[in-house]
Amino acid sequence: LGGQCRLRSLWKHFLNENTNGIIFVVDAAAGKERLKLASKVLHETLQNAIIPDELFLLVLANKQDVDVKLSAAEIVDGLKLVGLKYEWELLKTSAKHNTGIIECLDCLKRKFN
Repeated sequence: LGGQCRLRSLWKHFLNENTNGIIFVVDAAAGKERLKLASKVLHETLQNAIIPDELFLLVLANKQDVDVKLSAAEIVDGLKLVGLKYEWELLKTSAKHNTGIIECLDCLKRKFN
């Protein structure tokens, strides 16, 4: 699902009691202000959706190919992942260079197999 404002209203149609996992992609090069908005959207979504407590949240920190980017620790902190009631994992990716995608699929395979 896309993350643009006009598409977020559609998320509720896909997040329900049968949802096993969410892949949440953040732009690691967008900076802390954009990460703050992503955190707000993520937490509002998790709070307002009817999803099971066993949900798995996979966060992809994209744009690892860029020189200036947020660290994994900054993303975990900025998204307020520690203390979530859901199991989560953060993986670094670069869509531009196709890196981290196999690891993402392996992670999902381990979790849901």
